[in-house]
Amino acid sequence: MFDDRDDFFEDSETQELLDRYQQMMALHQPVFFDRYEFDCLIDYFAERYYFKDALMVIVHAIRQYPADSLLKIKYAQLLIDISRPAKALSVIKSIGKTADDNYELYLAKGAALNLTGKGFEARVAFDNAFRLCNEFKDETAYCIAQSYMQTGHLKLADKYLLLAFRHNPENLLVLYDLGSNYEKMDQPAKGIRYYKKYLEIDPFAEHVWNNLGILYTDTGNMHRAQEAFDYALAINPRFVPACLGKAELLTNLERYTEAAALYTELLNENNGDIEVLNLLGHCYLQLEDYMAAIGIFGESIKLAGDDSMAWFGIGKAYYGLCNYGLCMEALDKAITSEPDNASYWCMLGEALSQVNQVNKAIDAFTLALLLKPDDHDATLACAQLFYRKRRYAEAIELLVPLSREEHGNALVFYRLAAYLVYDKRLDEAKHYFMLGLKLQLHGYNDMFTQFPKTRSIAAFRRLVERYLCKTRLMFNADN
Repeated sequence: MFDDRDDFFEDSETQELLDRYQQMMALHQPVFFDRYEFDCLIDYFAERYYFKDALMVIVHAIRQYPADSLLKIKYAQLLIDISRPAKALSVIKSIGKTADDNYELYLAKGAALNLTGKGFEARVAFDNAFRLCNEFKDETAYCIAQSYMQTGHLKLADKYLLLAFRHNPENLLVLYDLGSNYEKMDQPAKGIRYYKKYLEIDPFAEHVWNNLGILYTDTGNMHRAQEAFDYALAINPRFVPACLGKAELLTNLERYTEAAALYTELLNENNGDIEVLNLLGHCYLQLEDYMAAIGIFGESIKLAGDDSMAWFGIGKAYYGLCNYGLCMEALDKAITSEPDNASYWCMLGEALSQVNQVNKAIDAFTLALLLKPDDHDATLACAQLFYRKRRYAEAIELLVPLSREEHGNALVFYRLAAYLVYDKRLDEAKHYFMLGLKLQLHGYNDMFTQFPKTRSIAAFRRLVERYLCKTRLMFNADN
């Protein structure tokens, strides 16, 4: 309990108290502490999250001062902190009516009731706490909000955070939790507003600049997001979350060289970070520096052992190098480690199709679609493999449901039209061809090139001419 005392002793009085308490515990002999001394010991341990020690102290204190209701309230608060709300309610009940005018009693009671799922009784207790407190309205409302945030009742937390804000618009804890709570509620604009209010008071809070960068990223304001991450890093160049946030932002902006430089910088600080290694490997994949990617993912595997993401990255790199044998070896290892990952099966299907193992490729894509039925790219790829094997009806069967979901995807309609032609269902083919023309007129050129039989369909030629003529007339009218 007393082995790690770094930064423990703020003054000689605290050290003396701790030494006396240690002696009492070691000798198992009662030692007298006055009420103030017990408070100092309890607060000392609780503030450092040594709740076990704090509870031991408070049990001794209550034995020495059994009628002290404030000690019992503090005991209940500690029990709530370690998620023992039922025991806390029992302690509160033992206090009786001796502390009926103490707002902290009702705060503790409300928090314990909230943790046990008694929402109505909790609200009654919290309302009493807020009514009874006189000088600490913002702090009381903030404590109530904290309880609701802990149990995931974010709208109720918002209500009390705004109440705290009205009573003290400069309370930094309130401003931070308003921003954080709106972030969780998927209301980034409001979150940004309160993080900015926080920074007006404390502009050197790197963690708040970082959170602001995340929210700007979520709203698509990439310029502001980068500014926020840069401010965070200007304050603290080694602030890892901001470095990661900026690198992710640069990756999303396809600025892979800059992102890779940041990930490399992070690895210089901690070369054993598997996540950062994999992110750096991904950047090299996007830069088509496949050998560098293989090296980075290899480092990840050395450190983590069976890292499915790293094996997947190696598979993608070998695919980029057209070494499909080594690609499939890596993907097999990724799948062995994580067989329920649809992306791995899709990639394996792509590699198998490149070496003309079409039936096995179909099997891989079929498994991928069982795992992730809404993967539209996998659906299109699998349908195309059915076409290659002249299994036209199965290709059509895959794409018809997709055509209902992807109303704006001309490729789906053109592919359906082509497969229907090969399946000799020309009336249906004409319908889907028209839908494709309406969405993307010149998409028919790709279809004619990829599916030669469609070029000879006279109905398609007439439709193309009709839509081209209509387009020319509209153009001339506009000019």
